[in-house]
Amino acid sequence: MIELGVSTGPDGPRVERRNYTAQITAALESWAEAGLYGAALGAVETAAGLYARAFFASADVEPAGVRTAALTPATLASIGRRLVERGESLHLVEVDGGRVLLAESSAWSVTGGPRPSTWRYQVTLGGPSVTSTGWYPRDQVAHCTWATSNAEPWRGLSPLTLAGTTGRLAKSLERALADESGGPVGHVIPLPADAGGDTADTDADPFAPLKRQIAELRGRTGLVETTAAGYAEGRAAAPAEDWKPRRIGADPPAVLATLRDAVESTVLACCGVPPDLARLGGRTRESYRQWAASSVEPLARLVAAELSRALDVEVRLTFTRLEAADISGRARAYRSLVGTGGEPMPDADARRLAGLD
Repeated sequence: MIELGVSTGPDGPRVERRNYTAQITAALESWAEAGLYGAALGAVETAAGLYARAFFASADVEPAGVRTAALTPATLASIGRRLVERGESLHLVEVDGGRVLLAESSAWSVTGGPRPSTWRYQVTLGGPSVTSTGWYPRDQVAHCTWATSNAEPWRGLSPLTLAGTTGRLAKSLERALADESGGPVGHVIPLPADAGGDTADTDADPFAPLKRQIAELRGRTGLVETTAAGYAEGRAAAPAEDWKPRRIGADPPAVLATLRDAVESTVLACCGVPPDLARLGGRTRESYRQWAASSVEPLARLVAAELSRALDVEVRLTFTRLEAADISGRARAYRSLVGTGGEPMPDADARRLAGLD
């Protein structure tokens, strides 16, 4: 049993206690719910991949030092991905051989009072054959979150946990289309009933050669006897049409695919990704600029604040390489700020506002 909190009732203070298993179960259910709505969705993987690659390839860590050396590109990429998929990412701060390391946790739970300084984390670290679990104070973990609620500030919320209805709709549409595509696919060829004999006995089945030839076509051309002769029973027994295979396979309603595309755009927007950025064509450059400025950089500031607390050093994550993709737009903004039209802005201020410094 663990102590969860103290409340005052008509008979005095009361301590709420709950079995620890309930805490683990609640956490697993929360993560399972987030995974149910998000992990299997292509739109969520698109968003998670974009953030992971931005943090991996474009994030520069300042200042460089012993503590910030733990912020490897792989660690930053994992944080970016987990924030979209799960809504939170937790790393245990460890020291090994004089090096500061951030070990990613596969599962954790939090206990304590209303003040974060009282929180303690039970952290599970997974390995190929051994899993370790231990209790650690909050100062020894870096717990990054996409968003939190006032009711549960210790729990991170993913975009599709916050937009649960959209997540359920998106998952239902994906499942419906997957079921449609997962059905039987092929061609059905009508054949008459076997003219007597055991169909397993090829000598007694007059249609055995025909069946074998059709089964072995594999894209080649086959020559079959016309059905106009009525299968040796006369023209009166001939079918109305000669050989005409019928294809069976996925044929989802057009409205299902259209609705799926619309919901996918909503899912991407929930993840802070302009839908145009995930598709070929469109205003990709402008979408890229919006995503970098309004999604990646604010999220990076939240992550940097938590990493600064955990590593006890002022961490800054900058995205100069990511911003370089919009250098032409920044140059135009700079020229308009220092241009001759109206009162020109001082060069230093213009460069700062245009993001060139």
